[in-house]
Amino acid sequence: MGHATFDGLKASDLFGHVFTKEYTEYQTDKSDIERFSKALKKTRIKIVMATWCGDSKEQVPRFYKILEAAGYNTKKTEIICVDRKKNAGNIDISELDIKLVPTFILYKKGKEIGRIIETPVETLEKDLSKILNTL
Repeated sequence: MGHATFDGLKASDLFGHVFTKEYTEYQTDKSDIERFSKALKKTRIKIVMATWCGDSKEQVPRFYKILEAAGYNTKKTEIICVDRKKNAGNIDISELDIKLVPTFILYKKGKEIGRIIETPVETLEKDLSKILNTL
């Protein structure tokens, strides 16, 4: 529980193998990524996830592959891991109103502009494009 990093997720005994497999096998939609990559660079991203969660195991590695394909600086991404009660240890995330994980929250100029909750409505790329108003 608490903060995590991209490198930490990849190296985790519990999560790393699944992360690497999903990351490697996922085929990004390059045309959608081209549409939003410029707008994405102006955002901050917060990911609330859980290493025990099947959707986190699937969606978080895919999301990171998309970020890297878009040229996004993944070091700007904040990752918060939670337990089954959606508690993040000593980090108070109550204001985030997390019900399901993973939850990908995008911010522009400090204001939330959209979320992808649990699984995308269409695809991660299309959902990101809609949030960033590039579709």
